[in-house]
Amino acid sequence: YPLYSLLVFDARQHALPVAWVITRSFAKHEISKWMKALYDRILSVDPSWKVNGFIIDDAVLEIDPI
Repeated sequence: YPLYSLLVFDARQHALPVAWVITRSFAKHEISKWMKALYDRILSVDPSWKVNGFIIDDAVLEIDPI
């Protein structure tokens, strides 16, 4: 099962792990499902939030859903 770690950066640019997501597969629809839910939840709390970047291990598998 693929494991994804979500990190946020504090004011001193230290990475802080805040969530882990385990999916059934590397399929685009599996990744997109939890990314969309997470994005919607964050925007419901802070509508001005924007993604600053992604760090990925396997660009071939992960770039399309992002």
